[in-house]
Amino acid sequence: AAAVAPGLGPVPGARILASDRLRKRRHGVEPQMRLPPEAYRPAVSEAVFAEQAQRALAILRLGHGVVADAVFDRAPDHERIARAAHEAGVAFQGLWLEAPAPTLIARVEARRGDPSDATGEIVRQQLGRATPVEDWRRLSTEAGPEAVCREARAMVEGTDRSGAA
Repeated sequence: AAAVAPGLGPVPGARILASDRLRKRRHGVEPQMRLPPEAYRPAVSEAVFAEQAQRALAILRLGHGVVADAVFDRAPDHERIARAAHEAGVAFQGLWLEAPAPTLIARVEARRGDPSDATGEIVRQQLGRATPVEDWRRLSTEAGPEAVCREARAMVEGTDRSGAA
């Protein structure tokens, strides 16, 4: 998200709306503080993704770009964020980042000082319900962070630079 955001919309670039940070803010805690399992109930997640889409729509209507950073493993969530861009009248470019399950689990378990509360078990659950969105561009993350960032920027820069990703 941080690698793509500067190239979207007017200077200084797009605003990043990360679901992990929005969830922490809703619970009044610092981004690195771990939340209890109740903070991830379906109703709470629904509210987080609704807020993300509402904020995206408001920012886009002001003429700025948005990068919505989230897993988007549930159809209503990815449909909602795409609809926000369309309602604002800007191009939407969904990127579906992919890696083999062992790679994803290792990356999540190696995180430190990150707002995500994900664990290897949570990744397994997400993978069990996630289906890549057909009209989102798929991007393998196996090549490493620099190559992935370069490819993601190229994908997004091929769309209307005032839009959302």
